[in-house]
Amino acid sequence: MATVAPAEEGKRRPPRGSVALALAVAALLSCWNALAAPLGLGLGLAGVVAGAVALRRGAPRRRGRAAVGLSALALAAATGVLLVSAGRLGGGREEPVVEARSPAETDAALQGLSERTAEARARARAELSRVEGQEPASPRGRDGGGGRR
Repeated sequence: MATVAPAEEGKRRPPRGSVALALAVAALLSCWNALAAPLGLGLGLAGVVAGAVALRRGAPRRRGRAAVGLSALALAAATGVLLVSAGRLGGGREEPVVEARSPAETDAALQGLSERTAEARARARAELSRVEGQEPASPRGRDGGGGRR
């Protein structure tokens, strides 16, 4: 049988029920949004385990039961938040969030952007050629590019 050293007798440990309850409250506070829900899951699981250990080791029953109950509630809430945010629960979306453009639409959009920026790109090429002491490069290609030679 192990004996307790006199120096260890005077040490006061925090009540196990209070630690479990603190974990449960922290889990409840962090289970409400998708970014913090994984933390809520971990804290909730730790709160359930700590509450169960506290109940087995003779902590005040009221605190231990509250810790286990609140931790279980936080676990359920965090799981629900994660499932909803992942789209697994609450209205399955059949359509994509962002619609892809067809190749024709993509070409038309790029052509419009090319036409809108052609003058600025020509000025930039001329300035670059002037700085380098070369003749301005002639535009070539579909978008009027071509750059330096």
